[in-house]
Amino acid sequence: MVLLNITNALPTESVSPVTLSDHWSRLARLILLASLATLGSVGNVFMISAVMIEDYLRKRGNTFLVNVALADFLVSGLVVPASAVVILAGLRDNNLVVCRFQWFLATLCFLVTVLSLAAIAVENYFRLCFSQNCYDKLTRRKITIILLVLWSVCSCISGLQFTKDLSFDYCTRKYSGLIPYQATVGAVLVFLPMTITLISYVRAGFQVRR
Repeated sequence: MVLLNITNALPTESVSPVTLSDHWSRLARLILLASLATLGSVGNVFMISAVMIEDYLRKRGNTFLVNVALADFLVSGLVVPASAVVILAGLRDNNLVVCRFQWFLATLCFLVTVLSLAAIAVENYFRLCFSQNCYDKLTRRKITIILLVLWSVCSCISGLQFTKDLSFDYCTRKYSGLIPYQATVGAVLVFLPMTITLISYVRAGFQVRR
């Protein structure tokens, strides 16, 4: 009976998805978030700048690499600083909008990163294992179309997670989501691209050695 009373007295949510654990001091959380945002943003900016400025790196295939850096930059430049702003404002229970914004952007960037890494692996495979005429079919226009379709599809999938009972509710933790839908998204947009990435690198390495 005493154990039941103690359990009921404990807070049900000790760690906020936006402001982290309340057991940490505000200064410690701000320093941690500011450090992550600064390191991530500076690193991704340097990476994007290097590909755009350096002639040796300015290749068609590196466009997908820049896309990965751009997705990471959105996380370090928008998602992480949003938590720092909420902590500075002293908000705790009224951050549902911020949480959904962060969750949408984090999911979007994760899917974009996974698909971009798969595109990098496939591009490397075609560049190393096929003829130059075949590789030349991958024009800049086609790469631009691929990137636009990639961001559009990932944006739709990320937005659908806020449909009630369709995906896991990360911010309120009230809905577990529709398991078949989550399994389909995970299989098509995560497991399949990772498998394609692995197969492409293995086949490229094997054929190059031959």
